[in-house]
Amino acid sequence: MILEFANELIVNQVLQNFQNIFLTYFFIFITFFGSPIFWLFISALLFWSKKEKESFSLTSLIFFTSLIAGFFKILINRERPLGMNLIPFPDKYSFPSGHASIIASIFSFYKKNLINNYKLIFFILVILVGISRIYLGVHYLTDVLFGLILGYLISKIYLKFENKIKNINFFKIKFKYEIIIILVLISSVFIAFFIPLEYLVAYYIFGYYLGYTLFKYFKIKQKVNNKKVSMIFGGIILIILYLIAQNSGLIGAIVFFMMGIFVTFIWPIFINKLKI
Repeated sequence: MILEFANELIVNQVLQNFQNIFLTYFFIFITFFGSPIFWLFISALLFWSKKEKESFSLTSLIFFTSLIAGFFKILINRERPLGMNLIPFPDKYSFPSGHASIIASIFSFYKKNLINNYKLIFFILVILVGISRIYLGVHYLTDVLFGLILGYLISKIYLKFENKIKNINFFKIKFKYEIIIILVLISSVFIAFFIPLEYLVAYYIFGYYLGYTLFKYFKIKQKVNNKKVSMIFGGIILIILYLIAQNSGLIGAIVFFMMGIFVTFIWPIFINKLKI
C-alpha cells in the first residue's frame, strides 16, 4: 500500500527556500529530540539516579511507540521525499514520522507533571521537531501530522497501564495482567527485529529488559552516594559505545544489545563495587 498526496512536496520546497547553514544545523540539532536514542539515554540517567521504575516505564513507552510507528511504516510503504533530504535516512519508509511519534508520546506522557512554562517550552519543541523533519526533507507534512497524532494516542493508552507495567514483579507473578504484559514485552522485541528503522533500538531494549530482569532477580540495590558521578561517567561510556556501534553491521547490533545490559545491570554492579 503506497500513500500519495498531490503537491504535498510543495510544503518541503517552501521550507527549504529558507535554507541556510545556520537553519540546517539548528534543525539537525532539534530533530535529535525526536530520536529514540536521545530518550533512551535519558532513561539510562534515570536508572542510575535510582529511579529504576521511571526508567523502565519511559523505555517501554519509547519501545511501544517505535514498534507501532514502525508497523505503520511497513504497512503503508510510502517512500520518502525524493531529492529533498539534507541528512541521510536509515530506510525508505516515510509514513508516519517516527521522530514525531516519539516526541508527541513523550510530551503527552510528561505534560501532567510539568508546570505551565515548561509545558509551553516542551510543546514548542514538539512543533519544531515536526518542522525539522519536513525542512530536512525526510518526511512529508502528512507523515509528521499522523506521527504526532499517533504518538499522542499511544501515550494516552499507555498511561492507563503505566502503573501495572512499571510495577511488574518478574518473579512473583500473581496476576494475569503481569503474565500478559511480560509476554507482550518479550514478543514485541522479537517482532521489532523485522522493522528496519528500529533494528538497533530493538537490540538495545532487548538488552535493557534482560539486564533489568537480572537486576531484579539478584535483588541489586544501587548504593550510589554520588549520583552525579555515576551518571556522568556512565553517560560518557554509553556515548562511546554508541559511536562505536554506528554503521558496524552485526557488531553494532551486538554493541547495542550490550549497551542495554550495561545500563540496567553491569554499570549498577560496577558502581556498587567502587562504593562511590
